[in-house]
Amino acid sequence: MGKFLYYIIALVSAGLMFGLYFFFYKKKNDKLKLVSKILSLVLFALMFVWLLLTKGGYITNTLKLGVDSLYSPFKSTTTLLGTETTTLFVLFSIWGMIIIHITAMLAPYFEFRVIHLMERLVSPILATLCFIFLPETIFGYLMTYDITAMGILYSIELGLIIGKMIYQVCFDRISVKMNKSEVLEFVLCVAGAVLFTLPDYMIVAIFGNPHFVAPTLDFGTGHRYYIYATIIFIVGLTLILRNRKGEYSRMIMLFIGLGGMISFSTGYSFKVFIEPYNWPLHICNTAMFILPLALVTKNEKIFYFTFFINILGALLAILMPNYSSAHLFSARIIEFFTNHIFAMGGPLVCVLLGIFNRPRKRQFFYSMVGFAIYYVLVLVCNTVFSAIWPQYETDYFYINSDFIASKVHAEFLLDNFAFHFTINGKNFTMYPLYQVIYFSGFIGMSVGMWYVYVWLFKLQDTLIYLNERSKKIKFDELALTQKCGEKEVSTCMNPESVDKLVISNFGKRYTETSPFAVRNVNFEAHAGEIIGFLGPNGAGKSTTIKAIVGIHLPTEGKIEVNGYDVAVQPVQAKAQLGFVPDHYALYENLTGREYLNYIADLYNVTEEDRNAFLDEFLVTLAMKDAIDNKIQTYSHGMKQKIAIMASIIHNPKLWILDEPLTGLDPVSIYQVKMCLKKHAEKGNIVFFSSHLIDIVEKLCDRIIIISNHQVVDISNVKELANEHIDLEKYYMEKTGLATGN
Repeated sequence: MGKFLYYIIALVSAGLMFGLYFFFYKKKNDKLKLVSKILSLVLFALMFVWLLLTKGGYITNTLKLGVDSLYSPFKSTTTLLGTETTTLFVLFSIWGMIIIHITAMLAPYFEFRVIHLMERLVSPILATLCFIFLPETIFGYLMTYDITAMGILYSIELGLIIGKMIYQVCFDRISVKMNKSEVLEFVLCVAGAVLFTLPDYMIVAIFGNPHFVAPTLDFGTGHRYYIYATIIFIVGLTLILRNRKGEYSRMIMLFIGLGGMISFSTGYSFKVFIEPYNWPLHICNTAMFILPLALVTKNEKIFYFTFFINILGALLAILMPNYSSAHLFSARIIEFFTNHIFAMGGPLVCVLLGIFNRPRKRQFFYSMVGFAIYYVLVLVCNTVFSAIWPQYETDYFYINSDFIASKVHAEFLLDNFAFHFTINGKNFTMYPLYQVIYFSGFIGMSVGMWYVYVWLFKLQDTLIYLNERSKKIKFDELALTQKCGEKEVSTCMNPESVDKLVISNFGKRYTETSPFAVRNVNFEAHAGEIIGFLGPNGAGKSTTIKAIVGIHLPTEGKIEVNGYDVAVQPVQAKAQLGFVPDHYALYENLTGREYLNYIADLYNVTEEDRNAFLDEFLVTLAMKDAIDNKIQTYSHGMKQKIAIMASIIHNPKLWILDEPLTGLDPVSIYQVKMCLKKHAEKGNIVFFSSHLIDIVEKLCDRIIIISNHQVVDISNVKELANEHIDLEKYYMEKTGLATGN
């Protein structure tokens, strides 16, 4: 009779919930949304109260899911994977109730279609399963089929959920049609919901206890599995949600966080509040509540405590698990690692996905203050509770025992520096030296974690930049091929830029928040010209040159070399140019000839062409006698000459040199000048930067002056000479250096 009464209570509750929704539906006002939000919170609170009142740990006893037995007291002739079929359905219904409640709680607060599809497609199936096995589920919790207050509460709760679903089917329909991307998103969300709400005992219930020993501090196979799982959780979730940042990611992390909080809470009951020695004050225990609270309230102060403190505590726990030997997939081991993986990975993923801003030093300081308050609190609790209830050995954060001390061989601090005192017949013990060192060590590791975070964020920025760069290149390639009417980007060529260097509206900055290093640069260089690039240090000369040669992409604007776009066609553009950097690097174990042949091979220079080149330039640069010596024996000037020859052995259309004459003697300067003139006379462009204005004046056809990160002047050198303008004074005036401005 008790079983049927539970069904009747559930159906009556469903009718009442349906009537409530229908009442507000007929009113046709906005109160229905508010009512739905309030009821979702009520349902979630009811489930939480139910779990705490019944203490979910009873399930493993009732259904006999402990280490010794996998057989359920429910009668069934059919078994599945060693566990009674009825037991499995009961476990799945309990699992389903968790998914239903979290989905029902989040759906009214988020407008994303996927959560509403889960509520309309997945939740009804799970609710049906829960309804069919309603009495058996209650038995699993309460160990009786008799009518009890808790059984009635569970029946009412399930009925309210079913009533809401009936209303949605009748009056609040949504389209369930999905395209391929929506289907994939839906499947991933359902899979994630199933995975991250998995009860700790489900694996052992389905598959039994494997013949693997649980991981201990030996970093053996089992231990490494869970360490890998932590990395997969952080990296995998970040990659999956990288394009759905903001509120969507907050919704997903809330789902995961609430699932973890429920799983963790099933081991506790309301009795814990009157048993201080059982309070969940361990640092990783607090994370199971702090992160969901921070996600719900969007409170950064709460979040940054868990970000700096809980992550480090969970990491240490994962590396130093604190349980006795057990099977690899036992409920205790699953609970331990799932909780600590979430405590460590959850806050980190929230920052990587932009749910919370990256912390600054101020937030780090406040989190350390918060940790100091927490540390003093648990220190007092440990000392007082151990004195009042010595049989329970209260040891929050492991600061009253040798668990951590034994790992670092510091037990002598506990043995030799203990402080004992008695109050009202109660014996109190503290370990002041050990506890101060413990606190200082944790603060020190937190500081180290700060630098790890800085490195991690830089890595993330780099990966984001590379990803965005790859997307931009593909988009630009597509646009270029469509514009040119070609199938391959390598065959596209701008006929208007042939035999030219064309820079249009070029700008470059290195981060999104930094100022522009160069901006609004526009000029053209033509075949046969020698262009001098002048400007004070820090004006942007090297930045511009590195963009031309493709070392970094323009932030804005376009650069074309002999008709090829440097950003979109980097291989073709680089084949058109030669580059001598201001700080060259050579393979000094090679001879000069070996090095030049190596470079010639890279550019597919024929044997005939490279021999003709060497015959000419070895004489021009006076390197004929040293070319077969190792480069490490060369002087600075000789190394510079080898770098110059290597940069033009393929006869590039554009030859760029960054301060090529620095540190050379007068003879070498003259020889290099001859090389520049010869290359330009062949119909090529020579573009070089220099601070030697007298040489620029005699050698160049035009000059480009850059100052304060922008081009301030482009002039013809001969025209300036005809007007009797002194180039040095002209340069000083254009850059503002003459007036000190």
